[in-house]
Amino acid sequence: MMALPVFALLMVAEATVTSLRGHNVYALKDFGGSMSQLGINIAVRLAIGGALIGLHFWLYQFRVFEVAAGPWGWLLTFVTIDFVFYGYHRAQHRVRFLWCAHIVHHSSEHMNLGTALRMLGEHRKSPRTLEKSVAAYRNALAERTRERVPQDWAMTQNNLGAALQKLGEREENTQILEHAIAAYENALKEWTHEQMPVAWAMTMANLAVAQKTLAQRLNDVGLARVALTGFEAVAQVFRSASHAQYYEFATEQVAKTQKILKELGGD
Repeated sequence: MMALPVFALLMVAEATVTSLRGHNVYALKDFGGSMSQLGINIAVRLAIGGALIGLHFWLYQFRVFEVAAGPWGWLLTFVTIDFVFYGYHRAQHRVRFLWCAHIVHHSSEHMNLGTALRMLGEHRKSPRTLEKSVAAYRNALAERTRERVPQDWAMTQNNLGAALQKLGEREENTQILEHAIAAYENALKEWTHEQMPVAWAMTMANLAVAQKTLAQRLNDVGLARVALTGFEAVAQVFRSASHAQYYEFATEQVAKTQKILKELGGD
């Protein structure tokens, strides 16, 4: 907490410099989400910190053994606490109930190298940065396998799809768009409608946008209908979840896709 003023100054400096150079790296909603999460964390820690310390003192009377004071005692304590935190953190990525609370920590679009490269690539005419972003995500998938960390795997697949989609739109390459669709579909294998409806809707919206773009490129009426069905399902989820902004986006996409269908000679 003592370092917060320093971080605030650095963020203002970073936002100012990048804005003057025409490559602002701060998204207002993304930044607001991160700051609100920080504020809530600080408030919760201040509110329950004293109570937890008191609880620890009370529990101390029920101790099973004591760790001797000294270098080895401190080292053992450090390693044990770190291992317990590792186990808890791993469980947050593997157990769906815990992941529901932990996913906020990973929701920012500026949390990894691949996303940073993708965001940078959107501001550059050359596709090389987006290609590096795709490569970064694919390298990450070599470690973030579905078997080891299914939720991280799904998130990386979704991010890979976003990078491929941007690259496909830039290059006007239908094969790259097909790869983007495949990546989104992989993410939906874990982020199912039944178990994670909002995450499913977010990814399904990305998938439907890619399908709509590819349908326009290929004049594919069938694929446009698939995209329309996806947007309609997404709109229902966002409406049920009372996400007004996302619901508005989904309904706009439904209207746009219906227009494309008419232009293609469909419904």
